[in-house]
Amino acid sequence: PGTAILTINDVASQYQNNSPIAIDASGPAPEAVSTINVVGAPIIIGSMRVTLFDYSHTNPDNVDVLLVGPLGGVRNMILMADAGGNSAVGPVTLSFRDVGPGVLPDSGPVTTGNFEPTSWMTPIANFPAPAPVGPYNEPGSTVGGTGTQTLFGNFGLTNPNGTWSLYIEDDFTTDVGVLAGFSLIFSLSGSGDYIPADGQLVFPPG
Repeated sequence: PGTAILTINDVASQYQNNSPIAIDASGPAPEAVSTINVVGAPIIIGSMRVTLFDYSHTNPDNVDVLLVGPLGGVRNMILMADAGGNSAVGPVTLSFRDVGPGVLPDSGPVTTGNFEPTSWMTPIANFPAPAPVGPYNEPGSTVGGTGTQTLFGNFGLTNPNGTWSLYIEDDFTTDVGVLAGFSLIFSLSGSGDYIPADGQLVFPPG
């Protein structure tokens, strides 16, 4: 019999927005905005994961991605900034969580997988309205961040129910990209076992 290789990509899928997002610097600013209205999640975030589905871009080094929670204000975090170098990438699916196993590369190709939020440049300039004005909480580029370098440090122990906003900014007008959508998943604990609203266990990360 023939053989095949099956790769299971463990992603966040509890709350989703599957509307494609065009990353086009010639469009209205910010270049891309997407929201998810979370209803019925645990009332306290013990851990969380964010997934960007089928991300493609002609020059990923010029892309910054900002996540803002329902409370707004300082409850924000840069998921990725200036990662992946100047070679076209995609489509790749990127999941961000506080337990690596690594960070996105600075100049190497971006590949599908699980990563810690990553920023290779600081400070990140203000995103155009309607995104909140910075300064933003940046993760840096070292594995094992602490405090506001982590998702938990920015969103942990808050209520996730409400509107989450994802903002994407492109630094140059000649770039072209697309994101197929994004999703969120939350857990009451920090163990990494994510329980969706229907009570079925999602295959734990790692």
